[in-house]
Amino acid sequence: MVDCDLADMMQVRRIVEILDARLFAGDELLDLEVNAACGADLMSDVMAFVKEKVVLLTGLVNPQAI
Repeated sequence: MVDCDLADMMQVRRIVEILDARLFAGDELLDLEVNAACGADLMSDVMAFVKEKVVLLTGLVNPQAI
């Protein structure tokens, strides 16, 4: 579990560390700060979640997700 205040922003680098994730593209964006995240199976659901500074968390590996 990760403690965070809802008002806090998090860097992409920290999200990758917490999830023990593999980054496929965007190394230059690791220091970018985000303030929201979404996860979904359907790309249409993701596209409906339009906000600034958001990270998509998904297991999808099709070209549209990357």
